[in-house]
Order: sequence, then structure tokens, then C-alpha cells
Amino acid sequence: MKTIMLALAVSAAACSVTAARAAENKSKILVVMSGAGHVTLKSGERHPTGYFLSELTGPALALKAAGYELVFANPTGKEPAMDKTSDSAQWYKSAEEYQLAKTFVAGAAGLKKPRRLASFSDKELSTFSALFVPGGHAPMEDLFKDARLGKLLAFFHKQGIPTALICHGPAALLASSGKGKWIYDGYKMTVFSTPEEQQQEKGGALAGLVPFYAAEELSKAGGVVSSTAPWNSYAVQDRELITAQNPMSEGEFTPLLLKAAAEYWSRKQH
Repeated sequence: MKTIMLALAVSAAACSVTAARAAENKSKILVVMSGAGHVTLKSGERHPTGYFLSELTGPALALKAAGYELVFANPTGKEPAMDKTSDSAQWYKSAEEYQLAKTFVAGAAGLKKPRRLASFSDKELSTFSALFVPGGHAPMEDLFKDARLGKLLAFFHKQGIPTALICHGPAALLASSGKGKWIYDGYKMTVFSTPEEQQQEKGGALAGLVPFYAAEELSKAGGVVSSTAPWNSYAVQDRELITAQNPMSEGEFTPLLLKAAAEYWSRKQH
């Protein structure tokens, strides 16, 4: 009887350890958001902006459906602002998809109370399967120059963890540039193109000049930047880096992110 009880105790302990390890190793995606609700135009005017709804929710809903835990973070720890121009069914295939997106945003507790970028240790960062940065003009206000994000990007780059950014999101890669050779020097990438930006400046949503053209700055830093015709889908993958040009590229971008995250997680488990 004692032997049976001992065996049961050992088995229970083993199950407990296994469950603890499973919880510890649960696959996660780090979603880095801007903490800004505006972008400062060249005129000095603050243009209201934030994250672009479809660029966040398209990948986020697909990742969630695939079983990933989404961990939201930004520089401030405050709830990210949404770009109001993106809050429309026109950016979705159907009204139902739009409502799903709205429901997701309304119920995402982590989005309302994101972690501060400075709160992550290297040990915790190593538990993520990918980093994802949605667009909207907001990253051009804070993420492109955020020192903590620069360190975080360098860690993900060194570990080969998939790093995916869409539309204006790739501007955040500039946070890792500076003295010496850029970690993404020679990488193929794309971003919201200069012709697209100029259309927004001259009569689109901006009604003013952006502080910089992301495509030009990424090229200066050492990126091999390419694009397709304005408002057409275009995504680029080079090693661990995945980038997409605009909101229309989400359908091409998301499968690349899902595949890269799954492959990374699989390699890590072996």
C-alpha cells in the first residue's frame, strides 16, 4: 500500500512539474504598440493618430486562433490610441470581420493595460515566438527613437526570433540604428512607401508633411527597401525580418508571420 501511495505521489509530482513547465513554455507573441496618440508634422502641428485597426486585428486574431498568447507592450504602459480613420468596415472584407475586430479590441485586457517595454528581462524575452508591430503613423512619433525598443530589437535579432512589422510599423526598426553597423544592414524590407505618404500629405488623411519618409530613413540606415505600386499588397521576408507595405498587405503579411512563429517555436522545442 505504501508503495502504491508513493508511486501515486511521485506521479502527481511529475504531472505538476510537467504542467508548470507547459505553463512556463506557453508560446507567446510580443505585440509592441506605440504609446503616442499623434504624430508631429513638419509644421509642428500634432496630427491625431494611433494604431491602424486592421493592421493590428488581422494578425492578432489569426495568432490568437492559432493558440498564441498575445502580450501587449508600449513605452508608456498607457492604453494605445486608435487611428480613427482606420475604424471603418472599408478596411475589411466584410462587416462581420469588422465587428470581430471591434469585439477583439473591446475585450483585449492586455491592449487596454499594456506592459512597459522596460519591464521585460532577457530571460522573459527569450520565451516569445515572435515580435509584431502594427502600423498607423504613431510609431513615427515614439517607437522609431525608443532606446528600450532598440535593445529589445537587438535581442530578438541576435536570437533569430521572427520580427514582423506592417505599414508604418517598420519605422520602429530605426530604434536599433545608431553608431556602428545597423543590425538590419543589408536586409530586404518594405514600409509605407513615399508615394503613398505623399498622397496622404497632399490631400489624404494628413493635410501636412510627415516628419520623415520612413522608406528613405530605412534606406539610409542600411536597409534594402523596395515597394510596389501604391495601395497594392506587398510583403517581404528576409531571415527573421518580415515587413509589409500598407493595410492592403495584411492578407499577405499574416501567413508569413504565422509560419515563421510556428517554425521558430518548433525549432526551440527540439
